[in-house]
Amino acid sequence: NKILQLAIQGKLVAQDPNDEPASVLLERIKEEREMLIKEGKIKKQKPLPEITEEEKPFEIPDNWEWVRLGEIGAIVGGGTPKTTVKEYWEGGTIPWITPADLSNHTGKYISRGKRSITPIGLRESSAQLMPKGTVLFSSRAPIGYTAIAKNEISTNQGFKSCVPFVMDMNEYLYYYLVYSAKIINENASGTTFKEVSGAEVSNLIVPLPPLAEQKRIVAKVDELFALIDELDSNKEELLEVINLTRNKVLQLAIQGKLVDQDPNDEPASVLLEKIKKERDRLVKEGKIRKQKPLPGITDEEKPFEIPESWEWVRLGDVALLNMGQSPSGDTVNDKEGMEFHQGKIYFGDKYLNKSNKYTTAPKKIAQPGDILLSVRAPVGAINITDRKVCIGRGLCAISSLGTMPNDYYFYFIKAFEEYLVENATGTTFSAVTASTVNEMKLPLPPVEEQERIVKKLDAIMNMLDELESQLSDSK
Repeated sequence: NKILQLAIQGKLVAQDPNDEPASVLLERIKEEREMLIKEGKIKKQKPLPEITEEEKPFEIPDNWEWVRLGEIGAIVGGGTPKTTVKEYWEGGTIPWITPADLSNHTGKYISRGKRSITPIGLRESSAQLMPKGTVLFSSRAPIGYTAIAKNEISTNQGFKSCVPFVMDMNEYLYYYLVYSAKIINENASGTTFKEVSGAEVSNLIVPLPPLAEQKRIVAKVDELFALIDELDSNKEELLEVINLTRNKVLQLAIQGKLVDQDPNDEPASVLLEKIKKERDRLVKEGKIRKQKPLPGITDEEKPFEIPESWEWVRLGDVALLNMGQSPSGDTVNDKEGMEFHQGKIYFGDKYLNKSNKYTTAPKKIAQPGDILLSVRAPVGAINITDRKVCIGRGLCAISSLGTMPNDYYFYFIKAFEEYLVENATGTTFSAVTASTVNEMKLPLPPVEEQERIVKKLDAIMNMLDELESQLSDSK
């Protein structure tokens, strides 16, 4: 649906200024229609109403045109020969389609259904013989089945098919109707069953691209749909690919390969000086304790190369760590006080979910925006809190220094989860100490690049989460 939406809005492929505009195509369509009327192949119809600005659901490129479907194709109904007359059916050679024939049909084209009719059956009914390339569209029971005729074909009365006056447009119109089917169905009338009339189908407004762009759109949609079909047949593998993709994207991000570097960005070395000044100020004001200098990072410790404007840092050099401490058991309840979190049980994909425990005597408090890191049983899970919460021994809160976005810590610490797991100790359960967390090595980009990285990561991770959810639901 998203692919088709982009396609009909002119956002799937690039416009080419050398394309003959849709206005010229419309003139050609008009000439073809007039010729068909003159030859008696179609009837002259009343002019369709002008398209008002209010009817246009979105903006289209300058070289496109808004048209009504009945302006660019003949809308053809169908019929059913009497089933009691054998000569209308026996030995039939004319393919005859019902909506049921399309119910389990896959693919863009159809050549025949379960039954065929004879030439006399065609003649003695309201069924019509339509040319190869006709876009078939079921108009009732149900609305929205769509296919292209692979050969001459006829249908029952459950169709309002479109015979394009310029047949080269048929594949674009096919995809337009596939996308529009749900909207058409929602606006259909009927009590026993929903139905759309020929007049309603004729009045559908169509965003019409130049013919050359239609061809590019169809080729791109075909390519993407083929990819989707291939992926759909390998859902289990795709779910695994999604997890691998998350890890790969995080690796690209922390190595400076996910977004471009901008030479105008203030380098990370300047950011480090600002962070140092802020830490010194907080120490002087008595808001934090002065910490022992953390060990420098040797070249042997650096796991990969980073861009020149970045710096390798210890987490404790750029953030404040607040190790959790559980409140007294008699202060914990399920009704009042500050929300209490002991571990990762209420972690969401990125943001902390609501706990069902509270305490009237919180000891360690995480502030809104703090990163929560699970430091014991299990180690390494990470979340962001958007509110004040009390944290127990299973968590620590990481607060940003300087103007760095908290999401930077979320993604970059997540990428180094393996480090925390490998450095955990304990026999009954594994845990990491404050010094282990403080000494964690992180690559530090300029602030502006951090923001670009976070924005890109959010977009990619949200897409992967949505895809994973849809795959899991479909399973």
